[in-house]
Amino acid sequence: MIKLRDILLIISSLLLCSSIFSQGFDKLPADKVDKDKVSLAERFADRYFSAARDGKIYEFQNDATDAVIKGLTPDIQRQVYQDIKNNFGDYKSLEFVEAWKNNTGQIMTIIRFKGVFTNATVKPEIRIVIDEANKVAGFWYKSWEDELK
Repeated sequence: MIKLRDILLIISSLLLCSSIFSQGFDKLPADKVDKDKVSLAERFADRYFSAARDGKIYEFQNDATDAVIKGLTPDIQRQVYQDIKNNFGDYKSLEFVEAWKNNTGQIMTIIRFKGVFTNATVKPEIRIVIDEANKVAGFWYKSWEDELK
């Protein structure tokens, strides 16, 4: 049986095109991290999870690519949050950990957060990918791993 977390990962992976993961990414040193991209990712994730926690659907505000908007339908949003809630409890907040940028011509930035949830003993990763137009091009959660995978 496919878990809803896997559905979201599949959607995100399709949105990013599988080739992005075969390309190299470099971890950005703290002084090279684009604070605006981190803020954009954090605002998106916080509004998204807060809406879901409160029983609402996230209303996109020209902050994501068309593919993400089409992939995160109201039903998918409800299912994904129910899966998160079952595994980790209700959403509380995010903690920024690091940013990565691909080292090829395509401009994508991966922003990694640790999610704070009411019942989580280990904080899961909340990963947001920001494209060159400063829009969310990928979004999912997974178990935290120290290395980007």
